[in-house]
Amino acid sequence: HQQHIDWSYTEQTGLERPIAHGVSSAGVAMRHVISLLFPGHPEAMTRFKCRFTSPVLPGVRLRTVVWKTAEGEARFRMVNADAPESKPFLNNGIVEWDPERA
Repeated sequence: HQQHIDWSYTEQTGLERPIAHGVSSAGVAMRHVISLLFPGHPEAMTRFKCRFTSPVLPGVRLRTVVWKTAEGEARFRMVNADAPESKPFLNNGIVEWDPERA
């Protein structure tokens, strides 16, 4: 898609530069969640779901905020590490995993 590679196209949409692919952003969040909740056992994950709420510009430092809600279940969102109060990039995230495989 043009918004990921074409600077002139992206400027027309009001963004200062091309944006990162959403799947890439979700992949970063997934790596953060795995390293926090069941490190070294990605195969334990049974569900990963999130909502894309804001574009990620390359170069922005990302932080994934995670709340464990039950055994084998957590919620998360991804924010700008340098401005965590700004609109999240990913929100309403749900991750579930099999504690016996973690």
